[in-house]
Order: sequence, then structure tokens, then C-alpha cells
Amino acid sequence: MEVGRQLALPNLDRAALESVPAAELVAAVGAVQARLPAPGEIALSLLPVVDGHFLPDPPEVPVRRGDAAGVELMIGTTRDEMSMFALGSPEFSHIDNEGLLRWVRHAAPGADADLAIDYYRSARKGRGESTGNRDLWVAMGTDVVFRWPTLRLAAAHREHQPKTFVYLFTHETPAFGGILGSCHALEIPFVFGSVRHPAVAMFSGGGAEAEALSRRMQRAWTDFAREGYPAGAGDGAWPPWDPETRATRVFGPDGGVQRAPRNEELGAWEGYAPLDSLGRV
Repeated sequence: MEVGRQLALPNLDRAALESVPAAELVAAVGAVQARLPAPGEIALSLLPVVDGHFLPDPPEVPVRRGDAAGVELMIGTTRDEMSMFALGSPEFSHIDNEGLLRWVRHAAPGADADLAIDYYRSARKGRGESTGNRDLWVAMGTDVVFRWPTLRLAAAHREHQPKTFVYLFTHETPAFGGILGSCHALEIPFVFGSVRHPAVAMFSGGGAEAEALSRRMQRAWTDFAREGYPAGAGDGAWPPWDPETRATRVFGPDGGVQRAPRNEELGAWEGYAPLDSLGRV
């Protein structure tokens, strides 16, 4: 509706949208995106809408119900998903203490924001990682928006399908001086074997180590597609994920199967959105 108003379309239907030149449509979406986010939100204006028809329920509801029980699942995230969004958002790159508290309260209403920040600061300090506000925001945002929902979906699916596997990608990009860490979408060129391309390697990193990681990931993905089990060349057993052991295949330095990696800080969300509550109606 907002895009239609921005374009001054009398009728917002397919024919009307198809009549708009692509450049004007992109500009309209950009204009709407610039003014829509509530405080603390990322500017993503076009998202799926649960309308009761094309999308009857949030996807997690039928997953919890068992509608996808016959589908084997491999699912995961990168370690620093949100760093890509911070790069283009100065308010997050230079977030202060009050801004960090405000963002957590908005992103996880009902959670104890001060306690959550303490969880992350303690966990990162224990691993020798930065506890600056920008890095805390990237870590917390990654888990609230990406990783914790991923694990909750895995928990819901695991109730019906034993072949449920979880990965965590930790290889870091050299782009922008390495500030992005293991950012959103970084695992994709490794899965498709494109890290050998010089233009891609500027983002993914190249050389023998990156190509070896790519080969392991390609083997895991193709084994999973063919057999429903992501073995991976030379990596040993990759056990199914479950809420107790949280066995996770880590792709990156010191990789391999780990039990509940980077788990200490996830206690911040255990009470707010328990693993076993996804899609309960």
C-alpha cells in the first residue's frame, strides 16, 4: 500500500505495478524503506505477509505441527550475520549504551535488556572478543534475528524429523579490512564453489584454505541432497541436531562438529523465547 501511494497509483494490482518503469519502482521502494522502520529496526520494507490465503500461517506454525515431517533439513547461519547491515547504517556502527538498550527492548520486547547485554559482554570477554557496543549489537542482532530463530525452527522440526542438521559458518571475509567478520551470505560462494573466481575472492577470501573449505561444504551439501545426510569430505560424523546436545557443524577456523558452539550468550533468549515454544497456538 505504501509503495502504491508513493507511486500515486489509483489501483494497486499487478497490471498497475507492471506499468511502472523499473527505475521508478525501485525508487519508490527506496523512499518507503527510508521512512518506515520503527526505532531499532532494519530497513526492510518488503517482507512476506501472513494474509490467511497465500500465506495462511507464519511458517513456524505448520513446521511445529509436523506438516514438513517428511522433509530432511539442513539449516544454519553465519557467525556475524548483522555486520553487513551495520556497514550501511551509521546509527548501528556508532551505537551508544542507550541505543543498544533501546534496540534490544524493541527487538525482544519482554526480555531483560540489561541482563541480555551482560550475557553477551561476559561471553565475548571470556572468548577474548570485542565487547564494544557495535560488536555487541552485531552479536545480539545476529542471534535475535537469525541464529536463535534458526535453532527454534530446528527444534520444532526435530520433533518430527530425525534428519535435522545445523551448521554455523565462521570463516571471515577480508573485504573492507575484515570489519564484516563472518557476515550475511558469506557461505554462499563456498557452497557453489565460486571462491576460485578472483572477483568473488575479494569478498569470500581465496587461496588454498578457502578452496579446501569450499570443497568440504560442497561435499556436505551434495551428500545431503543425494542421501539426506551431510557427511562432508574428511570431516567425520555430523550428528543430527537436538535441543540437548545442539551438535553443530562449524565451517571455518577450528571447525568440525561442536557441541553447542557459542552457546553461553544464548541464555539471554532462553526465557524470552524458549526453544520448545516455536509456533505454539
